[in-house]
Amino acid sequence: MNKILHPAVNTFIINIIDEEKLRNRIDFVFVEAALLIENGYKNIVDELWYIYADEDTRRDRLKDTRSYSDEKIDGIFAQQLDDETYRLNADFVIDNSRDLEAASEQINKKLGEWRE
Repeated sequence: MNKILHPAVNTFIINIIDEEKLRNRIDFVFVEAALLIENGYKNIVDELWYIYADEDTRRDRLKDTRSYSDEKIDGIFAQQLDDETYRLNADFVIDNSRDLEAASEQINKKLGEWRE
């Protein structure tokens, strides 16, 4: 199913990006998706941003927001790429280990660099 679904989703996203570039109405198109690296998004987007949070923060958030058990969280983490792989593929890293305001500041700073 992934061999059918993921290429179709990639095509859909590429079409949206291309349409928005032609319209020239907005400065950015943000794509949030699972498996960005595994599905070749590095070849689709202009920049790949990695939203990082340390493991303890991620674990606490999954427990608080989804009531996941440690075993479920361990299983999720085991299926994900390691931090080093994300960083090697990322053009920019946002540290989301603290609050939303801190992450927003990093994003706004990066977007400000683009506008300069």
